[in-house]
Amino acid sequence: DRNKLSLSMREAGSGGGGGGGRSNRVQVDLSPFEDVGPDEWLDGKISSTPSFGAFVMVKVPGTEQMVEGLVHITQIKEGFIESVADEFEVGQEVKVRVTGVDPGAGKLSLSMKSESGGSYDEEE
Repeated sequence: DRNKLSLSMREAGSGGGGGGGRSNRVQVDLSPFEDVGPDEWLDGKISSTPSFGAFVMVKVPGTEQMVEGLVHITQIKEGFIESVADEFEVGQEVKVRVTGVDPGAGKLSLSMKSESGGSYDEEE
């Protein structure tokens, strides 16, 4: 293996394991989201649109701190979505619900669908 060069597109120190390069996030206490009801809509802003969903910045309840959560592609709307990037623009304001909180892993799962399956716009 001498005289061989190995290159990677990953950021230095991001490790492997399919972390998606998002390991540079600041750890935020997500426990306040555990008290948010499943029918409570939060204001959010699209921060990125990978093929599997949309990352949305939302305010941590009771603070001014922002945290990023994921709306999986299946939680955006009913029906097939060919491209998340065609549905949203980065910076676009959206309404989301909290569907899961894992403070230990630092993961916040969000949905744009109501509990009955419709969207926020359909409930107004």
